[in-house]
Amino acid sequence: MRHGLSFGQWLALVGAAIALLGVLVAGFNVWMAASNERKRAQPIVIAHEEHGRTFSHDAGHFAVGGYVTNEASGHAFNVRFGVEMGGVRYPQKHAVEDPDSGNVHRVLRPGERRPTGGSWPILIPQLSLLVAKGDPDPGRVYWARYENARSQTWETRNPWNRSARLDIRRVRWVRLNEWREQRRRTKTGEQGAEWERKALAELRAGMTDEERENADEGS
Repeated sequence: MRHGLSFGQWLALVGAAIALLGVLVAGFNVWMAASNERKRAQPIVIAHEEHGRTFSHDAGHFAVGGYVTNEASGHAFNVRFGVEMGGVRYPQKHAVEDPDSGNVHRVLRPGERRPTGGSWPILIPQLSLLVAKGDPDPGRVYWARYENARSQTWETRNPWNRSARLDIRRVRWVRLNEWREQRRRTKTGEQGAEWERKALAELRAGMTDEERENADEGS
């Protein structure tokens, strides 16, 4: 028995290797094309600040002015945006009575700005900031959460400070994240209301009987 491969067997082996390499190259090209298409169709939605915190026309609220843009060539879906202050997120909504989860902008086209001019107020309950540790304004961050055409959820975080960096990340467990954010808003609001009750009780305790009567008549 002769050892080693014959010339014909070597040719067959080389031919099989070349065929396998061709399959691998073709598969890599398909993967690259799909990856490039995904990148091309990926939206990048960014929330921006028009102005910082001011008193709102809605009683009991502050407001910051914000707007949102789609900076990429893909359509964005189910867009929500808002501001984060003191570690608590406040979604943009057109009225106090709107859901606390914020208004949903179903489609944001490539290059679109909403609103087209100026900004929308992002409402922040005044009581919520009573329990903030220090001044919440310097750390404010504008966030946008949205879906791409493959129903993947993404998020950008855009600090108001021009020297800070933009953050873009994929969001998983969306409902869990939204539940935690809602819980934090509720807890902060309750803490603010409790702080107000204690402050009013202490103020009332230091009043004279006449001052209490006048305060009761004015309330």
